[in-house]
Amino acid sequence: MLDKICQLKKFDSIEEVRVATHTNIYRGVFQGETYYVKILKNYNKRVKSQDVLRSKGMLEEIGLKCFDVVDAGVIEGEKYYISREVKGFDFEQMLDGGRTFQEIEGLITQSMEMFVRMLMNDLFYFGYNLKNFMLEGENLILIDVEEVQRKSFFKRKARVKTVWNALRSLKAGASRCNISYERLEDLFFKVYEEKTGEASRLKRDIALYMKVRDIKKKRKR
Repeated sequence: MLDKICQLKKFDSIEEVRVATHTNIYRGVFQGETYYVKILKNYNKRVKSQDVLRSKGMLEEIGLKCFDVVDAGVIEGEKYYISREVKGFDFEQMLDGGRTFQEIEGLITQSMEMFVRMLMNDLFYFGYNLKNFMLEGENLILIDVEEVQRKSFFKRKARVKTVWNALRSLKAGASRCNISYERLEDLFFKVYEEKTGEASRLKRDIALYMKVRDIKKKRKR
């Protein structure tokens, strides 16, 4: 596998970063620059069908900065993309490095505003968490853009499910970083209310979604 990846961009050197259920990630060096190769495997149909370059273009159309994808394709039957290294830190890295929640609250708010802007433009980002926005210089850069999908139908349901996934991811991140999830949740709904005026409706929709989901799970048992 590493030999085939090296051939993609004639990397001078390459190393394995992570091998997991859904993704293999490799770090390569080409002419002094660092790149990351992400191979998508065992993903659901939604992610497997995504065109990463198209997703990146849709996000840039609404003014969101993404990491620089330089190539995408298929290797050994699995989709991959190659991106330039983002020279920055995600929120979990900042917190682990000693920054306090108060110090980065403004940046987290900014990332939530970006997430809500996606929702308002019918772009549903199923990967929102404390690790998928990185601060490079003064810019917040969105990564893992294979998790972006545009929907024309069932948009209300997609919005509810996307936010529910995001809140679950925030809860997991808060636990890892030993910060208050409740503060993150309050911050998100404050941003959502400011941008849409429909935070109360969204909360009701999420509560109903969870209730229906629990009923379905009990029936399966």
